[in-house]
Amino acid sequence: MARLQYRTISKRTVDRLSAGGQGRRIPGLGDVRLRGACLPAGHEVYVVQTHAQGKSTRIAVGRHGVVSADQARRKAALLIARIKAGEDPNPARAAPAARPTVADLTERYLAEHVAVRCKPRTAQAYRWLAAKFVVPELGALAIKAVEREHIAALHHRHRET
Repeated sequence: MARLQYRTISKRTVDRLSAGGQGRRIPGLGDVRLRGACLPAGHEVYVVQTHAQGKSTRIAVGRHGVVSADQARRKAALLIARIKAGEDPNPARAAPAARPTVADLTERYLAEHVAVRCKPRTAQAYRWLAAKFVVPELGALAIKAVEREHIAALHHRHRET
């Protein structure tokens, strides 16, 4: 994997990179003035890639030509600030209606998959396991909030059963 070249991302710089015509691969380009803003190799899409709260986040800012380099840099600065502050960079995604819980997903799984594809005894066992362990312990969590640690803790608590 090629390393990023660090320069100031501007329209002129990106145009110069993509001037090679069809089939020419654009090298990765990171912005010197704004850490986390980049133009990944082979693409003409401005991206923010940053690390905060133990997670790596990568968000597309806009396509070169549709969004100018200056607009992309301003938008990237706002996104990086929101991510570092612990906020969701996309407020529309944070709407409560768009956040299904583990209980919602379990109910959907039992109705759409287990009821259709499993034999009656297997379906009964799956419903019992979901009602006994999964829903009481993880049911209130949003799907996106479930981490590896939640699952490991659930397994650890029930290691004797």
